[in-house]
Order: sequence, then C-alpha cells, then structure tokens
Amino acid sequence: MDKWKCKNEWFENNAWTTRALTTSNGIGTITYGGERKNVTIRYRAVDKVGNISEEATTVINLDKTAPVISPITNSSNQNWTNKDIQLSWSITEDGSGIAKVEHSSDGKTWAGELQSYEWYGLTRNNQRNDTIYIRATDKAGNVSNVQSTNMKIDKTKPTITLSPDGQTTSNKTLSSKITAKDTGGSNLKTLQYAWSTSNTQEPSSYQTFTNEQPVSKSNASVGKHYLWVKVSDNAGNQTSKVSKAFNVTGLTRGTTKYVKKGGTITLTPTKQGDAGEITWTTSDSNGASLSTTKGNSVTVTGKTAGTYTVTAKESAGGATTSYKIEVTQLTSGG
Repeated sequence: MDKWKCKNEWFENNAWTTRALTTSNGIGTITYGGERKNVTIRYRAVDKVGNISEEATTVINLDKTAPVISPITNSSNQNWTNKDIQLSWSITEDGSGIAKVEHSSDGKTWAGELQSYEWYGLTRNNQRNDTIYIRATDKAGNVSNVQSTNMKIDKTKPTITLSPDGQTTSNKTLSSKITAKDTGGSNLKTLQYAWSTSNTQEPSSYQTFTNEQPVSKSNASVGKHYLWVKVSDNAGNQTSKVSKAFNVTGLTRGTTKYVKKGGTITLTPTKQGDAGEITWTTSDSNGASLSTTKGNSVTVTGKTAGTYTVTAKESAGGATTSYKIEVTQLTSGG
C-alpha cells in the first residue's frame, strides 16, 4: 500500500495514533526505545477514503538494563579454612532474564559458564588459594557488574619430625630437634612442646618452640621421658606427636669398700632406667683383681695393699659408677 494513499496507525495510550514510517525498498520501519517487556504492538493502515486494513500485531521486549550481582557471601570470610567453602550471591534482573553466569580467575578471561544450579551460589572443596570472579549476562546481552572473593582451602595436616625420636642415654639433659612442615599452603600457626614421663596422659601445659631448633630438658630423672609436640596451621589443621622413649639410665652410686690382702668382696650396683649389661674395669689388676669383666656383679680380690678404683659401666646408656677399694695389709688369714 503506497504511503501517499494511506496512513499508518499504531494503538498507543488507548488510542490509535498516526506515525510516519521510515521506508527502504518499500518496507516501512518504526523504532521504539526505552524499556519494554512483553508489549504488544497493534498496527493498521487507513486509506484516504477511510477503509481500514486488518489489524496486525507483534510483541516486543526491550531490555537495556544490565543485571546487578550483589557482593559475594563467603563462608570462610576469605580466611584460610580446612572446610568446604560455600559462596552465595543474588542477581537482580527484571528484564529479559538471565542467559548465563560466568566465572573467571582473573576478572579478564572468562573461563566458562556456571551450571544453572550454580547461578546463585556454589561450593568448592579442593585445596586452593585463588580468587573467583562472577558476572551475569541477560538474554538481551547486557553484562552485569563483576563481583569477586578469595578462596583459601588447606585440608592437609602439618607434619612433625623429631631428631632424635627417643634414645637411651645416661645424660640427664635430654634434647631433640623438632621440624614441623606445612604443605597445604596456609603456613604454620602454633608450635608447642612438653616433656612428660607418660606417653598416654597428655601434659596439662605446653611451651612454644622455634621450628627446626632443639628443645631440651635438664636434670631429667632416671627412667623414661617422652616429648609431646602439637602444631597447627592457619587453616585449623592440627597434628600431634608423642616421641619414643628417652630412657635415662643409671647405676647406684659406688662407695668405699675395704678388703684385706688376699680377701675378696662382691660389688653389685643396682641398675636404673633399663640399664644394660655391665662391664667392669680396675685401676690396677695387681692390686685389686676382678673375677670377671662383664656381669651384674663382680668379685674383687685384694692382692696388694693400697687404694684402687673399680668402675662399672652399663651398655645401654653408658652410665658409670665407681667404687673406692681399700686393700689393707692384714691378710685374711689373720
């Protein structure tokens, strides 16, 4: 229908309104702006004598407003955690509807689309220390603002190494170097140790130690001692370790013994702290001879008048004790 012979009307504001068309190759167009959602357009043509064409309709949707994503709620508050992280957000979109929600690790390269069930939140459970960026695009192609949050998950417990891890010694000063390591990424937070004579009853108090440095206990009593160690990382992972026994050995202190020339005396020190086999030595076998060099007891024979030393040394921890032997000139026969 030639535009000079008819007029074109659109139904707007409850009335028919004449609008001029922009024509090209015999096809007329009209442009609408602004926000419109499911708006039905009614159109008709009227010729100069008043004849009215059949009415035509079309539905238009115009959406020029981008979606808006709220700040992301992070269950870990962007701190280190050893638990799964739940993220949630809201999307305000009143126009064409959400077409896709995308994620990125740098806010520049968008790695892919989230599944529809993750459009408003997601859970991550693997170890990580990174940032996630979120944006949404509506069906009209409008792109939202970008929101981001840090995710830091460390589910690996620290490790503890002791050097030595227990020992048998006669030294009453015990020492062990403690090395703690964190491989999960959150780094070590607390380093604590305590000495105890029990490996089942946990100590009531601990002290702080410097990593990869020895910790010591002075004046340790004869018997077994244990080193308790506790470490934690910044994600809340904790590791505890109880050492093998630090066994302090000993022999009862030797005294002065008197024996007549030609007579004998038996020496039997008491072993302490799982002491090992005893080896005996004398300062002079011509003055005070021994019946054996190994054994829990030894018989000493006085040969020459004088003062001598007989020493016992146990094999487990190296504890020693010495006896002063006084050999008198008077023989055992009178």
